[in-house]
Amino acid sequence: MNEGIVTYTFMDDTLPGCPQERTIEFHAPFDKCGREAWAFFEKAKRENRR
Repeated sequence: MNEGIVTYTFMDDTLPGCPQERTIEFHAPFDKCGREAWAFFEKAKRENRR
């Protein structure tokens, strides 16, 4: 992706108190991930869907 913004919204329960919804924005351009990084993010995405 050479231009644009990708957003990722998730429930963050890492801070004291109630979980809060957070949105992170990633601004292009992006580099290609290595296989290890890609596997890490795919696993995180699957676990977040539960």
